[in-house]
Amino acid sequence: MKKNFLFAFLLSGLVSCSFLKNKLDLEGAGKTSAFFRILWSKNHDPGYQTGNLPVALSGPLAHDGIIYAGHGDGEMRAYEIKTGKKLWVKNDGGADHSTPIVYENLLIYGTGEGRLFSRNAISGELKYSVELGSRIETQGVIYKGRLYLHLKNHMIFCLDAKTGEIIWSYKRAVSYKTTLQSASKPLVIDNRLYVGFADGFVAVFSALDGSLLWEKKIGEGSKFVDVDSSPKIFFGKLFIGSSSGNVHILDPSTGKSLGRLTYASLRSLELIDNEIFLGTKKGKLIVLDENLKVLRESKNLGSSITNFVLWKGNKVLTGTLGGKLFALEKSDLSVVDELNFGHPSSSFFGKSSINDGYLAILSSRNRLHLVK
Repeated sequence: MKKNFLFAFLLSGLVSCSFLKNKLDLEGAGKTSAFFRILWSKNHDPGYQTGNLPVALSGPLAHDGIIYAGHGDGEMRAYEIKTGKKLWVKNDGGADHSTPIVYENLLIYGTGEGRLFSRNAISGELKYSVELGSRIETQGVIYKGRLYLHLKNHMIFCLDAKTGEIIWSYKRAVSYKTTLQSASKPLVIDNRLYVGFADGFVAVFSALDGSLLWEKKIGEGSKFVDVDSSPKIFFGKLFIGSSSGNVHILDPSTGKSLGRLTYASLRSLELIDNEIFLGTKKGKLIVLDENLKVLRESKNLGSSITNFVLWKGNKVLTGTLGGKLFALEKSDLSVVDELNFGHPSSSFFGKSSINDGYLAILSSRNRLHLVK
C-alpha cells in the first residue's frame, strides 16, 4: 500500500511542473467560471505527519440526491447533494475506501484493510461485512445479482450482492516483483468476466463458476507490465492497455490479437454516441470511429489523461494527472473552460460521478467538490 501511495505521489509531483495558468482554483466553495460553478467543498484529508502525504486513489459516488465518499480517517460519509449537509458517517476502521456502488438499496464498497461493507444507502445501517484478506481498491461490478471484485493481491471474488456470501474466487500467482501494484476493474458481460493482471496477462473467466476460458499476455518487458485498465468491448472487439505499451485489440471470444492502437492510455476507453474516446498518456483526448480512424483530437492538456465523461449534453469533462479538469466541446474537442484542484500536489486518479446535473469530484489531495 505504501509503495502505491508513494508512486502516486511521485507521479503527481513529476507532472506538476508542467501546469498551465489556472482559470479557476477549487480552494474554497462558491466560485464560478464560464462553465463550472462550485457549490460546496469538503476536506477529506486524514491527520498525518509532515512528509507522509496521503493520496486518494478512489472517487465519490453521486446517486439519487446523495454524495457518498470515503474520508481519510476511515469513515464513509453521505452528504445531501444540493447543500452538502452531512446525512450519516460510519467509521469502518480503515484508512482508504474503494469507490462505492449502489445495488438496489445497498451501498457497497471495500477498504484498504480488505473488508467489504454493505450498508443501507439511506441510513448507513450495516447489512453485512466480509473479510476478503487484501486491499480492495477497485470499484465492484454488479451482474445478475452478483458482485465481482478484483483485489490488490491478484484475487477475483464473486459474491452474492445481497448477502455477501462468497460464490467463487480465483487467485493469480504473480511472480513479478516490480509492478504498479494496482488492479484492473473487471468487465462482466454475456456471462464472461474480462480482467487484466499485474503479470501482463488479460484473462477471461466464466462469470458463473470462475473457470478460466482463455488468457493472453499483452504486457511487454520484464518490469511494470501491469494490465490495470478496465477492459472494454466496442463493435465486437476487446480493447485493453498495459502500463508497458499501447492499447491492444483482441477477439473477445478467443483472445486472438486483432492489432493495437498507436496510443498508450492510463485508463480504459469509453464509447460516447457511437464514437470511441481515448485519453493518452501524452495528454491528448482522441476520438476514433468504428474502423479506428481518427476523427478528431484535442490539444495537449499538459499531462496524462485519467478520466473523461460526457456532461451537460455536449461537453466532455477530462481530468488529468496535472490536477486539472477540462471542459471540452464534444464536436471539436476545443477547451471551453478549466479548473484546478487547488493544491500543488493534486492529481485526478478517481472517476468523477454525475447525478441530476451535479458533478462530484475527489482529488488526490482528499478534497471533495460538488460542481453544478
